[in-house]
Amino acid sequence: MRLKAKVGTSVGKSSKRGRGCLNIKAIGFDLGHEPIKGVEKNAETLLRAANSLLIHQYVLKSKAAVSFTKILLFLQRGGHSDAVLSAYGEFYAELVAANHASWQDLLLDEILAGRTPLAKAAARGTLAEWGPLHNAAAYDLDVLQRLSLAESTLAGWVSEVHRTPTGWLSAASALGRVALELEGEAAAEGRRSEEGAAGHILAPLSISERQIWRDKVGGSWKWSEALPDLLDFWSKHGFGLVGEGNEASWQALLEHTQAFLSGSDANASSHALVWDTSHTQEDTCLLWTRLLQEVGPLGLRLVRLPASELSSIDELGRTLKQHPRVRFVVLCDPFTFSANSAAAVVSALSGGGSWPANAALYTVVHSSREDVADAFRSFPASGGLLASLENKFGLKQTWGP
Repeated sequence: MRLKAKVGTSVGKSSKRGRGCLNIKAIGFDLGHEPIKGVEKNAETLLRAANSLLIHQYVLKSKAAVSFTKILLFLQRGGHSDAVLSAYGEFYAELVAANHASWQDLLLDEILAGRTPLAKAAARGTLAEWGPLHNAAAYDLDVLQRLSLAESTLAGWVSEVHRTPTGWLSAASALGRVALELEGEAAAEGRRSEEGAAGHILAPLSISERQIWRDKVGGSWKWSEALPDLLDFWSKHGFGLVGEGNEASWQALLEHTQAFLSGSDANASSHALVWDTSHTQEDTCLLWTRLLQEVGPLGLRLVRLPASELSSIDELGRTLKQHPRVRFVVLCDPFTFSANSAAAVVSALSGGGSWPANAALYTVVHSSREDVADAFRSFPASGGLLASLENKFGLKQTWGP
């Protein structure tokens, strides 16, 4: 029987599909395009879901999440040749660089970080009864669950719309931690029985404990059903920087402060400089509260120095010197980096006599060192000032990616 190409069928002549290719459309679909159209539709649906987040938009702000969104945009538009492969490579590399075992693990870690008003209220013990904000959080959790595609699914979509190199699909479909990060695990476990006093935020989670919480949320049939567990988590472990629980950074900061308390005099090694690229002052506030919980009973006093009052740092130093038996941490968070502010700190800590031996200066710059260095290059007169400032601090940390 001869098949005639009339209404509903087309026989390829010089078309882009190739000579002699038959595309049957009579029953409502094109066998040559349907898989791609399905991927485009799926990507469009997920993008719409991502844009509908109510209070968890921050979850999709990480570098890996931005690359994930780029992949969906390229898939929605039909692939865009090598651009979608490049976007997937960025996505994969960012997950590996951050040592996440999967895209879902990253999403769950961001959820546990809890940078929402709901999480902050739970951490501060001021959470109201179930209301509209709880409903918004529940909605967002289910949206994020829909976005938590397996790498094999996402890589499969890329492979459907774009011819990928041999072996790419198999390699791109699996992810694993690049490092086990076991340092500090035993020490963290050993402290569990000593902490958790009423009203206090608990110590950072060990790696195995954090996985238990990931599994508790990720293993729920609907992530919204895990909201009571999340509220319990934020209440016990805090939100933002504290909720993320970087055990190594926290231990270094705690031990540095304890060493200052036990030493005879403060010196350059007592001061701490933090470059924070991921958090706001509100996020870091709870960390300093927790530091006081740990070492306040040992006699530490925390004094806040607003960035707008850095010009009075010498006067503050003279005031603190009048209390030689008390140990002070002078906290400047945020530290607004400028030539004037840097010069004021360098001058105060240069041993001219105004800075007391019983005080350590902790500053938090909510920017990366690279960004600050680039800004300083625009002012030749400030050359060397950044290095001079950093030399005044014994502990230098970077928080964030």
